[in-house]
Parts: sequence; C-alpha cells; structure tokens
Amino acid sequence: QYYHQIRGEAMGSPLTLTIANCYMFFFERKLVNQIHNSNGL
Repeated sequence: QYYHQIRGEAMGSPLTLTIANCYMFFFERKLVNQIHNSNGL
C-alpha cells in the first residue's frame, strides 16, 4: 500500500534540509547552554 503526502515537504528537498539543520543547530545550542549552566547532566 502506498501513501500520498498531502501536506509538508519531503526530506529530500534542499529547503527542508536547511530548515531542519537550522532548527537542530539552535536546539542543540540551547541544550548545551542548559547543561553548562547546571554544571553537567
């Protein structure tokens, strides 16, 4: 059975990959700052 994507972008799209990379960059930066401020895990 096959499904048709109605909404959103495929992960193969260059724009979607760029947006995902930016999101992960800022998410990871925030996470690292929280870990650093709490003196570790």
